[in-house]
Amino acid sequence: MTDTILFFAHHSLTLLFGIALSVTFCGLRFTKKNTCIFLSLFALCGVLQLIIFNTLGEQAVWELYPLITHLPLLLLLCFAFRKRAATVMASISLAYLCCQPCKWIGLLLEEFIQSNTVVGIIRILVVLLVAFIAIRFLATYISE
Repeated sequence: MTDTILFFAHHSLTLLFGIALSVTFCGLRFTKKNTCIFLSLFALCGVLQLIIFNTLGEQAVWELYPLITHLPLLLLLCFAFRKRAATVMASISLAYLCCQPCKWIGLLLEEFIQSNTVVGIIRILVVLLVAFIAIRFLATYISE
């Protein structure tokens, strides 16, 4: 039960992390209105992922991930916020690359730690740490 909660918490946090980084890398700020829009996108993508997870399985979520997450984000940033497609694609790609250290550390830990609970907790902490560093120190430079 705990492992399942950590699994979904990690993936939800990673989705939120990717959206937040893409947004900040595009130079957008988290105003009250923007935050509501971004959280709505997060909810939409999360619901789509859950529906696919429950109907087609986890593998289908990974295979359809670009269509159910990256495409809606690209469309939102291009049309609602009038950002150039090249800027948005670069921002989404950079945000995706920022997810990789979390994945690498998780895979490494799985080899050495036999507890899924500990690995899940550490993965969540790594996502939070990378998000803090990327938003605090990289976003301003990347958006310029």
